[in-house]
Formats: sequence, C-alpha cells, structure tokens
Amino acid sequence: MFNLHYRLERKTIGFLLAIIGVASIGGAVEIIPLFTIHQTVEDAPGMRVYTPLEIAGRNIYIREGCYACHS
Repeated sequence: MFNLHYRLERKTIGFLLAIIGVASIGGAVEIIPLFTIHQTVEDAPGMRVYTPLEIAGRNIYIREGCYACHS
C-alpha cells in the first residue's frame, strides 16, 4: 500500500494525471445531474414568482433570524 503511494509521488506526471482524473470524476458527478433537472423537478400547483416587495420581506425575515422560531 505504502509502496504504491511512494511510487506515485516519485512520478510527478503520473501523480498529476491521477489528480486530474479524480477531480474530473468528482466534477462530472456534480455537473451531470444538472442536465436532467428539468425532468426530475415538477412545478407545484399554484406556484408563482415572488413580487419585489415579497422578496424584500423574505430577506428581512431571514436577516433577522425569524426563521429560527417561525418555521
């Protein structure tokens, strides 16, 4: 086990390729589901966009910490 790690660290290009490979797999796992989000999320009945006044009130509600007791 330690021998493999030591050899990987001694070969800079191999270590760099391993890092790129692992980071690419992790990135793909996070990004690929975003392409199918429209198939998995449904609009709720009666859903509408908040008005600017409602957004301002919501921001105050969150800023003041009201969600801690009133949720």
